[in-house]
Amino acid sequence: MSATTATTPHAAASLRGLGLYALALLIFAGQDGLAKHLVQDHSPALVSAVRYSTQALLLTALLPRPLRAAPRDAAYSPWLVLVRSLCLASLTVVMMGAFARLPLAEATAISFLAPLLVTVLAVPLLGERPGPLRWIGTVGGFLGLLLIVRPGGNLDAVGVALAFLAAALNTGYQLLSRVLQGVPSLHLLYHSALTGSVFGIGAVLLARQGGPVSWADLGLMAVLGLTGGSGHYLLTVAYRTSDASLLAPLTYLQLVFAAIVGWLAFHHLPDAVALTGMALVCVSGVLAVLDSRKKAVPAPLEV
Repeated sequence: MSATTATTPHAAASLRGLGLYALALLIFAGQDGLAKHLVQDHSPALVSAVRYSTQALLLTALLPRPLRAAPRDAAYSPWLVLVRSLCLASLTVVMMGAFARLPLAEATAISFLAPLLVTVLAVPLLGERPGPLRWIGTVGGFLGLLLIVRPGGNLDAVGVALAFLAAALNTGYQLLSRVLQGVPSLHLLYHSALTGSVFGIGAVLLARQGGPVSWADLGLMAVLGLTGGSGHYLLTVAYRTSDASLLAPLTYLQLVFAAIVGWLAFHHLPDAVALTGMALVCVSGVLAVLDSRKKAVPAPLEV
């Protein structure tokens, strides 16, 4: 058997993984567009509560109890898992608040500050040693963000602040995800759904605001939970069939999808300076990934 013939199945699996990963990113961009539509009339807390409640009910019905239960491991820390879940629940509500005030593409671009912050904080907190390409990518990403949120760019200041807060929460979420790499992903996913449900419902009760919700809008909020679960499932399958180092550069394709969804659904297209900043963010992210391919690639993170 020739070398070419021997590698064909792996090449086909890699291409299938790339397609599934790109589809998952498209689902996430569409999910963000749907969330932006819903928060025009409803509070982010309510949308988040229905989303996570739907996901929690779905996972409870589909996952056997052993897969949902906490692992019996002395190193398992329920407090770290809880803090990680609270970071995710908080950033979901905050990011929806940003979607209510900012165009979809710009809000998504600011949220991509998180991987850059992880690079910086992983040095003192996790003892990682990023290479020169990753540092160049980090600096380039910050410059790209400055072009997006530049003075005079007509972006809502509160929306920008919310997007930056979401990026900070996402940074904590990703750092804790690295610390908890040994914990089964299904348990983390289930715990995040439960925590998000309780957090969202609590926020709705505390806010004591909002008018009646139509059945149609409730259905759309439930769709967020269904699409979130399906997107994460596609990511899992993609990482099983393709190398993580091959998939990682595609992550920034979500920014392109967000711009397309924003244009089609909300008739907004970023100006030339903002598009330049987004391109710089994408290139910087790819540089960081190329640097990380020299090292062991961590397990995929849930977003």
